[in-house]
Amino acid sequence: MGAVLEMTRPRILAPLCALLLALGGCSSTNDDSVRIARRLLLGPEPVVPGPAFIALAESGAPAYIVSIEERGEAYATFLRQSVNAKGEESWISGDGLSLGMREGMVIATRGLGGDMLAGEATATRAALRAGRGGVTERFATLLDGEDHAVTLSFRCRVTPQGAAPVDLGRYTASTTFFHEDCRNGETAFRNLFWVERGTGRIVQSRQWISEGVGTLALRLIP
Repeated sequence: MGAVLEMTRPRILAPLCALLLALGGCSSTNDDSVRIARRLLLGPEPVVPGPAFIALAESGAPAYIVSIEERGEAYATFLRQSVNAKGEESWISGDGLSLGMREGMVIATRGLGGDMLAGEATATRAALRAGRGGVTERFATLLDGEDHAVTLSFRCRVTPQGAAPVDLGRYTASTTFFHEDCRNGETAFRNLFWVERGTGRIVQSRQWISEGVGTLALRLIP
């Protein structure tokens, strides 16, 4: 995968003006992020967002463009709704999907089908923040075939891959690119993270959710 996620022929789940408001308004601009937004939002059958999403867009809430990689044209814009005392964030899309996140790491999903009920990746996030590799452990609580919640543990190896600039439209982020390879004996997956140097922010990522959902690709909109 390149430094910038490919976004071609997408079908987005939120109307154009709502996302452009999140980007700083509906005025004319040459920003790459706005061009991406326009391209993403020209697909058929857009969903009219609810008032909570519109209010967040109008307030300039932080935003991600999120795609389900294994579902072709499934794209959505998520806006940050709230942050609790633990730093856990709630993000919502225009059609009612939601993500739980903490410092750029997905820790829960709702509405995707085969959701992650809860996740914990503190050790991986610490390795990314420190800019180093190492062996870590993460946990994911998922539903099994009988709808019982089962918590799985994964042994992971975080490996820096070097510098990788990421064009975020308003500026190009100087990042370090990381692989995170995880396995628990039955399931194996690779996550990708682009961590901005200086701030430690994850500005772009590819994160495994579950066997049912597959992988989410997330790109920060400054």
